[in-house]
Amino acid sequence: MAGITDTFDDILQLTKSWAAEFGPNGVNVNAIAPGPIYTPGTAGDEELLAQLVSIAPARRIGQATELVGAAVFLASDEASYVHGITLPVEGGSTATSTRKEEMREGLPETRRRSLT
Repeated sequence: MAGITDTFDDILQLTKSWAAEFGPNGVNVNAIAPGPIYTPGTAGDEELLAQLVSIAPARRIGQATELVGAAVFLASDEASYVHGITLPVEGGSTATSTRKEEMREGLPETRRRSLT
């Protein structure tokens, strides 16, 4: 679990660092932090998906196509003043981080790393 959290924190810091470094040259550096997204890789893991749905305010798993709007916005001229952010696209999961921690405690160690 620590490895996943550390990697996520590294991406946040790298995004900020590169924004500071490359922004003066006209380059916007931002990131998207997807939450639970239904993919072929998550298919068949109904127990975990059901738990994730139960804690997210959206009460559903996202679709990959729902990341597109965020990517298009960050790549557009409308985001020309947006630098160094990580945009969560996760159905409100970060709003329920306490419940996520509680749920994680009830999972086997091998499943806990899936909840970041």
